[in-house]
Amino acid sequence: MVLFDCPPRLSASSVNALACSDYYLIPSRTERESREAIGRLITWIEKLREADVTVAKLLGVVANHVRYFGSNIQAVEVDNLDLLEGLAKENDSKVFDAKIPYFKNLNDLDRGDLIYYHNESAKEAFDELSANLIKQADL
Repeated sequence: MVLFDCPPRLSASSVNALACSDYYLIPSRTERESREAIGRLITWIEKLREADVTVAKLLGVVANHVRYFGSNIQAVEVDNLDLLEGLAKENDSKVFDAKIPYFKNLNDLDRGDLIYYHNESAKEAFDELSANLIKQADL
């Protein structure tokens, strides 16, 4: 499994990554603007599929920058996650169980550092996401 982290817009790197992919997933923050962009992104990728640029299928949506209070998701995030779940279903998709938490200390890391190795909660979130991806893609 190879993951390409591409911007959510029409760029050469995004199109090239999709052209050589079997699947794609959409990381999204839970706020309204990010949720609205999901539908536009799916429509854009479907047009690429119709033009035979890619065969990539949507695996699902990953909630990103989720805020927690202790070990619980903040109440406002729960409501937003419900809305995100509804949007995913409208597009015949799902929101992965794995939620990528908001890391307020992310900018404190050196440029060459990997979050995965420096933050235990990040490691747990990405381990759960990896397991979800493998299961969803039947790898």
